[in-house]
Amino acid sequence: MTLDFVSGTELPNQPGKGLDFIISRIFPNPYQDHRAIITEYKEGIDRVYPEARYDVDSLEGYINTSIFIDVLQNLSPPFTLEKIIQRMGFMKNYNFKGIHLTFNPETRNFSEEVRLDIGKKEWVPIPVD
Repeated sequence: MTLDFVSGTELPNQPGKGLDFIISRIFPNPYQDHRAIITEYKEGIDRVYPEARYDVDSLEGYINTSIFIDVLQNLSPPFTLEKIIQRMGFMKNYNFKGIHLTFNPETRNFSEEVRLDIGKKEWVPIPVD
């Protein structure tokens, strides 16, 4: 089963209103992974929005924002785009709350793996060459 775009529900009998699709994700699977960053995200959601369910899009935003805050905490003011980019370039074999980050200057990313979200709780890991 793939994700049914704009269906408004996760029920398998919902006909949906759009196309089936597969999403690639570069962050851990919140349904099966227990890294520190995911635990921190879930505890934050439970504390602030106890009725909410965990969402992969808000998790991605949480991880991105957390990494950005970590970068800023390791810099001294004034904060400039050049200083931020330079600091990110130094992140080699960096363990950030259970996520392994290695900045690749050629591709300008941190991820060494992409996960295919095919609409099930289990995601398919694909190594990045």
